[in-house]
Amino acid sequence: MTQVSTAVEEQGESKLPPRDWILVPALSLVTVFVMVAVLVFLSHKTFSKTTSDIRQCLNMTDPTGVRAIPNCECWEKNPETSLVNYKFNSCGHRAGMECGPKPRGTYRIVMVGSSYGFGQDVPREETLAALLPIQLSQRTGRNVDLYNTAMSQGYARTVAMHFDEALAAQPDLILWILTKYDLERATVAGVDLNFIPQSASGSTRAKINYRVKQIAAMKTNSERISFVEHYSEDLFRASELGTMLTHGLYQSQTLYMKAALMKSGDRLWYVGAESSPASREYLRQFAGYAVEITSKAKAAGVPLVAVMVPDRVQAAMLSKGDWPSDFNPLRLDEEVRTIIVNHGGMYVDVLPDFRNIPSSEQYYLPVDGHPNQRWQAIVTGLLTEKLTDGRIPELEVAAPLTAQEQRR
Repeated sequence: MTQVSTAVEEQGESKLPPRDWILVPALSLVTVFVMVAVLVFLSHKTFSKTTSDIRQCLNMTDPTGVRAIPNCECWEKNPETSLVNYKFNSCGHRAGMECGPKPRGTYRIVMVGSSYGFGQDVPREETLAALLPIQLSQRTGRNVDLYNTAMSQGYARTVAMHFDEALAAQPDLILWILTKYDLERATVAGVDLNFIPQSASGSTRAKINYRVKQIAAMKTNSERISFVEHYSEDLFRASELGTMLTHGLYQSQTLYMKAALMKSGDRLWYVGAESSPASREYLRQFAGYAVEITSKAKAAGVPLVAVMVPDRVQAAMLSKGDWPSDFNPLRLDEEVRTIIVNHGGMYVDVLPDFRNIPSSEQYYLPVDGHPNQRWQAIVTGLLTEKLTDGRIPELEVAAPLTAQEQRR
């Protein structure tokens, strides 16, 4: 018995052969390499993108804001979307119709705003601009069309500078689609700091040089640190592998909210329970342009209706129904309503309705952030309900036909 125990102990204490100290780590490294290679291959197949993009149709150097080249057509597929067509009329608008006088007997809505109203990443026929006039026509029994002048990066200053274009389309109503971006970038006209122009998108070196110049132009170290942090995060998420991993992680509403609410600095200014200095400054700047825009609409005798739609973070918080006490996804909606109404505009609330839409954050592209086709359809339904509730007499719900009328 003693001899057996001794043999077992000696066997247990025996050392691995020298070659195993090389083979085992090597095998582990090979396994990791193969797994990463498979993930990269799958991400490349699933989240590919085209070399062409919408910037081929845009004038990025116009000091009054990003403009589309008239009569231009281009195609784009980013890693999260199918192939999307962007076609602009002779006035440079993605309107789905030629610019010019409205047809006789038509009630025309002209839409202004930035990328959410423009329909970024969504085929035009599935955008809010295409769907809303169809539903309003059905609901009201009259011929309603919608002429879309919204443009990617068409923030408040750009809307104010190009408001004459909206009026030239002969609107009966102007619809202004707002997001938190329209406030924090209200003063931006031209290329946004986070948007790389076509001239700087050809190579990695060109991109790096462009970003270095951006950082050098910033006034404070805190701005530089925040920008580098933000850009590094976006750079990883924009890669094919990063996109695939982000999609997997953000399928969970809880994990997404935890990740989103951990953002540093003023990046969550728009969902704080209390107004921060950054929030108050954004609102002040936006209010200046809102006054100009509502005044121009009033002088032209055209009602202006503004509506704020949520970004992905706001949608997730509202859909979940609860959030930390130091956050409030509805605060900004209330503050913007006050600005618009106090200066003679009309305001439509849709943010509160997102509390009744389960997992509404899933209707946004997790990395790109823009809403998808399903979101466009949901917001179309919400706006149809609000615009036909009697506040705009011309868009009241048509009375049902009498029995005698039905027999005619």
